[in-house]
Amino acid sequence: MSGRGGRGGRGGRGGMSRSFNREQLNSLGVMSNEMLPGPVTQPPPLYPLLDRKPVPLTTSVETDYLLILKQDFIDHMQLSASYLKMPRDKNKQPEQEIDKLVAQLPSVKEKYDWKLFPAELRPKLLAKR
Repeated sequence: MSGRGGRGGRGGRGGMSRSFNREQLNSLGVMSNEMLPGPVTQPPPLYPLLDRKPVPLTTSVETDYLLILKQDFIDHMQLSASYLKMPRDKNKQPEQEIDKLVAQLPSVKEKYDWKLFPAELRPKLLAKR
């Protein structure tokens, strides 16, 4: 049924179909001896290239003064009483204490009766038994 070409889009007669035949290429201006472009082997660029480049910063006394003024303002705001700092975690424990607590937890192997489970769901060490 698939060779009849009626449905499904497969089968059919003739050789490989081309996207353009010679008449269409000639009407577009492509001669028979011209090389057509090859396949694209690289992904497209993530961002288009910039047509304009940013203007380089010129250092002057005025810009230096404004940078110093900005930094002084930031320092003043951080030292003021209205600046809110994120509280530090008091619950942070060193890794050694966490490892000790994890070692005290009951093992999963002891918690369940693995004989009731199928072999696929048992831990690998108990699956053969």
